[in-house]
Amino acid sequence: MKGKTTAKETNVTYEVEVTRAKEIKDGTVAFDMKVNGVTIYGCFYREYTSKEGKEGTMISLPSQKSEKDGKYYNHVFFPMTKEIKDNIIAQLEKLV
Repeated sequence: MKGKTTAKETNVTYEVEVTRAKEIKDGTVAFDMKVNGVTIYGCFYREYTSKEGKEGTMISLPSQKSEKDGKYYNHVFFPMTKEIKDNIIAQLEKLV
C-alpha cells in the first residue's frame, strides 16, 4: 500500500513508564521506557549548561546517523509535553 496516512487526535493520553535506567557518564542517563505499552529502547537524559550560562535538561529519543549528510535523525517520536518530561525525570531520579 502506497501513500501517507495521517490522523489528528486532539485528546491523546500518553502513559509513560521508565523500565530501565543507568547512569553512564557525567550525569548522562541511558534509559528505556514504555509509551502506551510500546517499548522504546536507547533514550538519554542529560543536564546541561548553555554557552550563556543557562541550565537545562534534555531527553533524547533514539536516533540514527544519516549516511547522506552525517546528521542524526530521530527514528522514534511522540509529542513530549513538559508534564511528560517532568514525569520521566521523576521516574529516573527514583531508579538512578
